[in-house]
Amino acid sequence: MHCLWINVLHRSAFSAVLPAETNVLMRFSDSTAEAEGALCKVHGQARITLGWQEFAAANHVSSGSVYIFKFYRVGGHLHLAMYNA
Repeated sequence: MHCLWINVLHRSAFSAVLPAETNVLMRFSDSTAEAEGALCKVHGQARITLGWQEFAAANHVSSGSVYIFKFYRVGGHLHLAMYNA
């Protein structure tokens, strides 16, 4: 998985609050370690490109599995918490 496409039901609501490109701090489950990635919008959909491949490998994220993604802002920084479903 070289990038993560983020498909959401209310794409315009989610994408409207994002700049064209921004950094995102990613954390898996209850880990305290965060990895930095780059999130960008392509045709109105968000995707995580830089940093995703390393984050996915380090946390054994596999294609076809189901995960829960929680995006939130802290101090102006975008964060992603990812959990097993």
